[in-house]
Amino acid sequence: MAALSTGTRAVSHSSNGGKPMHFFHWHENGELRVTFEWAAVRDGGTPDELNPLLREVGLNPDGDDAPGTDGKAAVFALAERLTGVRMTEELLAGTEYRTGEIHEA
Repeated sequence: MAALSTGTRAVSHSSNGGKPMHFFHWHENGELRVTFEWAAVRDGGTPDELNPLLREVGLNPDGDDAPGTDGKAAVFALAERLTGVRMTEELLAGTEYRTGEIHEA
């Protein structure tokens, strides 16, 4: 992601199947700015920079999220605010995904 974000911004949001694990990474011009699994435990070069946006999307950067918070939806909303790309069902369904597999030697 560092190389991919050189000269631009790259945001990654991934989940682990049905488990409540939502990984977020924000890189800007080659630098990891903010990364977290839980909003209250952030890392990166500027871990507190997104605190106002975290609150805006319903995540609590200071502790537990409010009961009933949809963490996956909140992290999607955060990515949307950082990139300006609106995540819609049509966008996700119509996008070409490339994957790779690395086998152990």
